[in-house]
Amino acid sequence: MGSYHRPDLVNVSAFLQYTWTIQQAQLLPDGFWRYRLGDSWPLLALASEQQQAKGAEAVKSLLPFLDAETQLSIAEQVAEAIRECVEQPDETLQKRLFTAIRARVGLDELLPQLVPLANRMGLTVADLVDAHIEAIRYGAPDGRQLEYTVDELQDLLTVAEGLVDHGDRLARLLWPLADATWPSDSRVLGQARQLLELVLDRWSKSSESFLAGLSVILFLKLLSYDAQIQQIVPRLFTTLSRTEPLKLGLWHISEVLGELSSECLSELGAFLTHEDEAVRTGATMFWKTVVDAAIYYRRPLGDELQKVKNIRLVPEVGLALIRDNDASRRLEGIALLTLSDYPVEDLKCRRILLDALQKPQNAEEEEAWARLLREIPMSDERRSKWCNLLEEILDEPQSYGNMVLSAAMERYQRLANATDVAFSGIKERELGLP
Repeated sequence: MGSYHRPDLVNVSAFLQYTWTIQQAQLLPDGFWRYRLGDSWPLLALASEQQQAKGAEAVKSLLPFLDAETQLSIAEQVAEAIRECVEQPDETLQKRLFTAIRARVGLDELLPQLVPLANRMGLTVADLVDAHIEAIRYGAPDGRQLEYTVDELQDLLTVAEGLVDHGDRLARLLWPLADATWPSDSRVLGQARQLLELVLDRWSKSSESFLAGLSVILFLKLLSYDAQIQQIVPRLFTTLSRTEPLKLGLWHISEVLGELSSECLSELGAFLTHEDEAVRTGATMFWKTVVDAAIYYRRPLGDELQKVKNIRLVPEVGLALIRDNDASRRLEGIALLTLSDYPVEDLKCRRILLDALQKPQNAEEEEAWARLLREIPMSDERRSKWCNLLEEILDEPQSYGNMVLSAAMERYQRLANATDVAFSGIKERELGLP
């Protein structure tokens, strides 16, 4: 139902009945209707989401409000209420509104004019506002970096502590907090550390991987203000070692990285060779995410971020993951090895790599292995060993897929040019080199 189909009570009822049939078959991902309808008909998107989550009966109170004219009128009422609050001269009030929208708390007090309307629709003011203001989830209302006073930040952190069991709301609150400028105050840093401890406690009892992302972002933010937070690193990395491959907000991590000193980053790199295996594993997972974020960073790279991009991971974690039964974990293992200082001179490790290159379980894995051959660091002292491995691949083309062969040939030629090695014309033709 695009914007060119104006909803009325008849076609809305038919639409919801149709979508209920689809939803019962579990064919749609979470957030599908907000993505498809949210810009044009946010209340209809909300009704579809509530129906998907709570059943067909849950949207009966919304039906009288879903014709086009009523939806447009309600959207204007919501926009006007927010506009009146934002235009107040009190900047603290604006920050309170921004926090309240993200955390879905306190909106009845800040936008009291919307309470009667929300009650008639069987909604909370938070539901009503959330449906109409999707864009505010991802940044300050006018795109600027928020700055908080000590009292404001303490209030915000108190709200966050109350949301530890509500992951989506906590994430929405903490992401802009990571981008904000903090006052360097011991009370704020102590409370933020307390919040990090709470998130780690919650995470250790949960399989929800988003908590890993929140922990990493909050830790890095604290590290940019207080190096003493490194005391918590072994616990953070040990918890990371037990989680699924991280899928984090790389934008937020990259922004925080830009605030860190090279000394802090160097000290974190030391945990890659920590005596505790769980800490080493977590450190590897952490650094893979940090390197991804540094690559994602869209500003000119400073010396600190350039050093992050050049870090080399230990290969043990990647080697363990490529033998996992789960496809996503195997891909994570290949990605970790791509960033590793791989001991290609070790005959056992060379055999492991050659066997894996021969037996990708699907096209996505073969593509990942090909990327490894193109990108894995090949230091000067190991260059001849890497040449030997690439020659083994190219000498047995029947054992490898086309993507792996093409990547091996490409990297072999680059190494040959870099070392000014002279190959015979016969050998060049055998390898397909120009």
